[in-house]
Amino acid sequence: MRVRIVVAVLALSLPVIADAQCANALGISPPSPTNATPITVAYRGYNCSEITTELIEGNVITITTECGCVITCIPVARTLTIGPLPPGVYEIVVVDRHQPDLEQCATVMVASDPAAAPIPVLDGAGMALLIAGLALLAVRVRSS
Repeated sequence: MRVRIVVAVLALSLPVIADAQCANALGISPPSPTNATPITVAYRGYNCSEITTELIEGNVITITTECGCVITCIPVARTLTIGPLPPGVYEIVVVDRHQPDLEQCATVMVASDPAAAPIPVLDGAGMALLIAGLALLAVRVRSS
């Protein structure tokens, strides 16, 4: 009986454990980015942090940093800008090379900007051809 309870508790806690893999959230600005706007990511870094790699695989963006200080690393707030990105859902992960267990992450949904896709319109010549074509069609239909 005791084994069943332990197994049930472990099974119920698996989704919580999976979600808790990244307890350190990134700050994302703007909160609802579009494919026309770059994204500013606020993360915890160090006074002399350096971004060593930026890797984009599918919809996962991994940024690796490391402290480049000679004597000591002092934690500070840092920002970086990425994008604009195509519409979709992205997982952004910032990992410190020396402390990979303290990764910071956020899920970002990039929407399509309606202003980025212009509505097609006809210029003067196109409009004249359309009118001429419709007039010819009307004449043909009327003479039939």
